[in-house]
Amino acid sequence: MARLLRIAWPVPLIVAYVCYITGPALAAGFSINDDHEVPFYLGADRSITWDETFTAIGDNALTWNNRVLAVHYVVRMIEMKLRGFDPAGYHLNRTIMGCLCALSVYAASACFLKPVGAATVALAYLAGAQSRLFINLAYTETTGAVLALAGAALVAVGVRRGRDRPAQLWPGFTLILLSAGCKESFVPLLPAALAIVYLPRVLPGSPLRRPLGWRGTDWVVLAALVGASLAVVAATLALLAVHGHQYAGTMTTSQFLDVMDQLTLGTWFETYWPVAVLGALYAIWLTRHAHPAPLGERIGWFAGAIAG
Repeated sequence: MARLLRIAWPVPLIVAYVCYITGPALAAGFSINDDHEVPFYLGADRSITWDETFTAIGDNALTWNNRVLAVHYVVRMIEMKLRGFDPAGYHLNRTIMGCLCALSVYAASACFLKPVGAATVALAYLAGAQSRLFINLAYTETTGAVLALAGAALVAVGVRRGRDRPAQLWPGFTLILLSAGCKESFVPLLPAALAIVYLPRVLPGSPLRRPLGWRGTDWVVLAALVGASLAVVAATLALLAVHGHQYAGTMTTSQFLDVMDQLTLGTWFETYWPVAVLGALYAIWLTRHAHPAPLGERIGWFAGAIAG
């Protein structure tokens, strides 16, 4: 019990901070920045039947706006069915999702840091631009962030406990894969996660290299994950090749590239930097086994190894 309290004491603080950020939105109505599909699908009677819900999923999940957003669309349509035209319900969902994201960041960070350091990383995640994911209702990234960060937490916990084979980590990797069905910006996360966990152990000359000790099921799981990730990439590129980007035809090339630059920057803040931080924490922790030394020396050694 004492050990649990030492680890869990930041949890109420993190939840309270999420509620502080998102609390005012619970009393807000729908705004022009929120998802226009809510009134579109609910219609004049502000409701949707289960048959209509599954029909909309079947019609749009794989090619919504010529994009592969199947997971987002399944979650979004079911949410519309359950929440109806109640804006407070949608905002409550975003508060819960914000808690799940922040607690996932904390759980993953706590595998490699003391609780106070892990709590700092989780609160920093909420303090940036990505907090808007839990206030505005229109973002497809919100569900993706929940899946990706929950998956990263499962992977981190498994690695920390020495259960790091693909057949042991597949639930976490699968959640990260599913996040790619919410937004194209999540597509690189599964390859990044696999590289962070396994590349240091197979690269020639790596001081962390060691036999993987995998079984047949591990190779099958890895092949399935890689194959599914490549299928998502292929489907995304195929739709772009056939239909083009949904906004590209409404602006000049320079305007489109400028918007893409802004979206890339936003994606970094909303998606990639938590994974980059977790990967760095994992790498520094992992070097302890090959290079037992004070933290400062290990960071210097790791930076030198990256620089070649």
